[in-house]
Amino acid sequence: MVFKAINLYPATQVQTILDKEMVIYAKGIVMRIVILVSEVK
Repeated sequence: MVFKAINLYPATQVQTILDKEMVIYAKGIVMRIVILVSEVK
């Protein structure tokens, strides 16, 4: 059980980091779309 817990911990850490990266990436895309739309108007 202890081994499983130790094994699982880094995976959740990586998942949290990936989620943060995705949020930052998504925000970047949204900002680009907003800039493009405002340039077209």
